Amino acid sequence: QWKAIGAAVITTILLAVLAELAFGPGIWKAALASLGRSDELLVSDKLRFKFQSVYALARIFLAPGAATAVHAAVGLLIAGLVGWLWSRRAEAYAPKAAALIAGTLLLSPYLFVYDPVALGAAVLFLLSARPTLAEKGALFGSLLLPFLSTRLLYSAAVPLAAMIVLWLAIRMAERGRPLPS
Repeated sequence: QWKAIGAAVITTILLAVLAELAFGPGIWKAALASLGRSDELLVSDKLRFKFQSVYALARIFLAPGAATAVHAAVGLLIAGLVGWLWSRRAEAYAPKAAALIAGTLLLSPYLFVYDPVALGAAVLFLLSARPTLAEKGALFGSLLLPFLSTRLLYSAAVPLAAMIVLWLAIRMAERGRPLPS
């Protein structure tokens, strides 16, 4: 797996250099500066319901520094859970892949209402792992939850949906239902 990590690092560096060449010097400085603008939009009521991350949810109730700390703590927990699941060699691939997708959504501080489409892929992975009827209901509910985000649940819908998918992935991996041969 170290080859994959090494390839990912090299690819990331290569893409960063290509972006610098394509868009000119200072592109990364401008990208970092735009994060402050995103936080301003998050605090305003204009677009608050479009931000769908753990950070956005914490930002509704907390100052920027505290929201960042909450997001970092949740991020470390999620990264630990997903890493733990992937370290278990005996587990089926589908729950691992679903957990990685859901975890990725939970790690981004600036998730928008159109980003939870990725949860569909996670749900498909879990459906291939033969979930129980109750799990199928929870998976279906997790797909519907982001539609309730506009003004009803504000920034809670997508993190909640991703947490449900992550929990189901861990549950199904622990139960050890292997993929059909």
